Amino acid sequence: MDYVIDSTTDKINSTGGIALVGKIIEGIGFGNNSKLKHPAVLKSIVGLFSQGRTSFEEMDLVREDTFFRDSLNLAYVPAKETVRLYLVKMTPYKDKINTEVDNSVIRLLKSTTLTPIEIEDRKYIPVDIDTSPMDNSKSHKEGVSRTYKQFDVFHPIFSL
Repeated sequence: MDYVIDSTTDKINSTGGIALVGKIIEGIGFGNNSKLKHPAVLKSIVGLFSQGRTSFEEMDLVREDTFFRDSLNLAYVPAKETVRLYLVKMTPYKDKINTEVDNSVIRLLKSTTLTPIEIEDRKYIPVDIDTSPMDNSKSHKEGVSRTYKQFDVFHPIFSL
């Protein structure tokens, strides 16, 4: 079989899964807490993370993506500079944000039916665990290690 490969200068964004992420966010009410400041910024970051992106700097990749914006029910997708500014402004409210994230995860888990897998008369719940490399070059944080791509990263563990 012959393949024809074309090149383009157009932006190509992967939309796989972002509509589902938006429905989950809507279903669990993430960001609907009126005490939570700047929910659009938080939803945008969740959208980036769900696409495997690890830095607010990558917000420019989805800034003009109407599918991203509409899927997350955002009036606008904030610029990377806005995200950085509001993340700094939200630092004093990190406990409220952590509580909102924790409560959202609990609401999500309560709305889900976990189906065990039975193997040899034993029941198991599958758990998907992975790390997400976060660039920490020049941060001097503990737990930062070098990747094969020669970046200093911190790898928080996520599970589903």
